[in-house]
Parts: sequence; C-alpha cells; structure tokens
Amino acid sequence: MGENNVNLDEIKELLQELKENDGNQLKYEEVEAEIVEQKNTIRSYLMPDNQQEDERLKQIASKIEAHIQTGFEAFNQVDEIINYLEPVFQRGKIDKVYGRAVVLIEENTLIEQVKNHFDNPATDYQLLDYVLSRAIELSNEVMPSEYTEILKLEKAFFEEVYNHS
Repeated sequence: MGENNVNLDEIKELLQELKENDGNQLKYEEVEAEIVEQKNTIRSYLMPDNQQEDERLKQIASKIEAHIQTGFEAFNQVDEIINYLEPVFQRGKIDKVYGRAVVLIEENTLIEQVKNHFDNPATDYQLLDYVLSRAIELSNEVMPSEYTEILKLEKAFFEEVYNHS
C-alpha cells in the first residue's frame, strides 16, 4: 500500500519514542496527528468514486451519527453506552455497507467524542478501549489490513496516554 503513502513504521517509531520519553505532551500530539493522518490517507482512497454510492454511504453515516448521539445524550454510565453502541458494531459486521459507513465516516468522530466524555480518565479509557476494540473487529471485516493495523496502533497509543494520566 506504499502507493497510498501509508506509513505504519513511522507510527510504530513515534509510539516507541512516546513510551521511551514517558509521556511527553508534544509527543502525544505528534503521534495522534500521525495516526489520524494515516487513517485519512486510507479513507480518501476508499471513499466511493461513484457519486450515488458516496451519497448513500454518507446518508447511512448520518443515521449512525444520530443514533450514536442519542446514546451519549440518553445514558450516563459507561456500561449503558456500551450496551447501546454494541448493535451498531454488530450490524456493521452483517451489513458491509453499514460497516464501511461506521469505519470510514463515523469512527474518528466517535473516538474524539469518547476521549473526554466522562471527564474521568479511567472511565473514558474504558469506553475508548471498547470503541477501538469493536472498530478493530469491524475493520477486520470491511477494511484493508493496513487500516486495521493503524487502529491497533491507535489502541496502543491511547493505552499509553491513559496509563500516564
């Protein structure tokens, strides 16, 4: 996948530096920015070229986003949110178009929302770990292996971040 400028080794090196530097804030930001950039690189070439397919995917993503927002507004406990989100990930495994909408369009937004949802690092990490674990499972079904690898690196990154908070 070198033609798409995806560089997993760079993320791995940055993550290793982060671990060795014991939680430097600037390094956190650099690693996270690189992860997001690499995911966006893959996303950009996976988005449908056909306008009709693109619109359909975005319509599905819009419904998923509304569903996710409802869960965050309606529930105050991490277990309640997890139970509410689980069908989204399960449906994505069965309905591949739905799964691609979850991963291609909604996954980054969901991660951003989860990072500080409870204003409690331990609880936020519990929810973030769940979301990333399910995104990895779903990515195995509907995305190229490089994307799944980036998600695994992102999960390791957040484990490092929350271990130092």
